[in-house]
Amino acid sequence: MTHSILRRFTTRMYYKFRYNNPIAEYIKSATEKHVIAKWKAKVETAAISIDSCEETIKNIVDNKKSISRFGDGELRLLRPGEQLYFQDRDELMVSKLREALNSNLPNLIIGLNEGIIQENGLLKQKVKNWWIVYLKDHGLQLIDLLPKNRRYGNANITRFYIDYTDSQYSLRISEMLKNIWNRKDILIVEGEFSRLGVGNDLFENARSLHRILCPVKNAFSRYDEILEACKEYGKEKLLILALGPTATVLAYDLAKEHYWALDMGHVDVEYMWMKMRATGRVSLRGKAVAESKDRDSADYSLSKSDQQEYNSSIVKRIL
Repeated sequence: MTHSILRRFTTRMYYKFRYNNPIAEYIKSATEKHVIAKWKAKVETAAISIDSCEETIKNIVDNKKSISRFGDGELRLLRPGEQLYFQDRDELMVSKLREALNSNLPNLIIGLNEGIIQENGLLKQKVKNWWIVYLKDHGLQLIDLLPKNRRYGNANITRFYIDYTDSQYSLRISEMLKNIWNRKDILIVEGEFSRLGVGNDLFENARSLHRILCPVKNAFSRYDEILEACKEYGKEKLLILALGPTATVLAYDLAKEHYWALDMGHVDVEYMWMKMRATGRVSLRGKAVAESKDRDSADYSLSKSDQQEYNSSIVKRIL
């Protein structure tokens, strides 16, 4: 009986002080500051840093670097038993992700989400809070996974809008990205309904554009075919990859053979969200948006002109 009364009292006090209460907010703030301070000390000890998006893009342009991006999804797959909505767990893929993360190729940037180091003041507070919880729960595992004494690129070069507070910053990053493929022959390697550049002007300054279509889900199951197709059709071209964690591994394997390959998942979606001034992760007609709430009932139809242009750009289907 006493235990039951105490439990009810504790529950009432929890809900009484949970919302809009200065004491609760103070405790929450103090906890967050403690988590951040503790994490930053570990990062400093490990000598880990992450370049800005501007620095990362400049490195890609000036030095013709490839990039493999490790967002929260890729890092999640490196934990035992985890999988993603669009990619079942595959131990070979996990092994390849570890290999890429620990690689040290001179022509490859390994990108991490800058939310990890909590230094960009333009990130929305809810995004910072998400990473605080992530670091509280998984920080020790993460610090063990990451190679030490290393300067990483910024994985957010393709995540430049929805997580940020400054639209001018987002516009500036998008214009810098366009400079990467300015007057270049590009080969897009993407999921069947990703349709990068369709219905927008993201790649209009490219000299030519062709694409290889791959499975929407579990693309890694066709990895060998995709890799060979990239080598066949990607000679002397800039490869733009949008295939989730498969793209992370693919950029690494292609860089080893001196192809110029960029893991650029989400870039088209973020660009369109920016253009329409979206306030959330909304669906886009004609495209697969994995993060939208109605992703399972998406409308993949295109206008007649977009469909014709899209079809004419496809050089291979691996479905």
